[in-house]
Amino acid sequence: MAEVARSCGAELLFVDSDGKVDELIVCLDETGFNGLMPLEQVCGNNPAAYRKETPGFIFLGGIEKEIASTGQSHRIEGELVPAVRKMLSMKGAFPMFDHGLSTNVGYEEHCRCMTRLHELCGSQDLELGMFPRMH
Repeated sequence: MAEVARSCGAELLFVDSDGKVDELIVCLDETGFNGLMPLEQVCGNNPAAYRKETPGFIFLGGIEKEIASTGQSHRIEGELVPAVRKMLSMKGAFPMFDHGLSTNVGYEEHCRCMTRLHELCGSQDLELGMFPRMH
């Protein structure tokens, strides 16, 4: 697949995977893929270790989606801040919630989580970073 995609001019070849990805990353790198998402934290994935093994890889994820689940919003700040900082410190890593926010996230938690994520990522456009968006 990677060979065909490259022959068609594709530069970014991402794979969506669930679970622990230690061995998968090595296989993907060897076969010509260069991106993986998400890096599910609940499975114990270690983005910093993966960066050392595959320096050219692009990673999306690294933030446990359950931190914003209804009744768990007390976890947002304590888990979001270090996870985002860790991802931002790595070249080619983009922090996002693993598989998006869970369906059991309430509206207030969703807005709080997304606003905080944009703040931590340095969104220059305050309107872009604020949730809910009114436009």
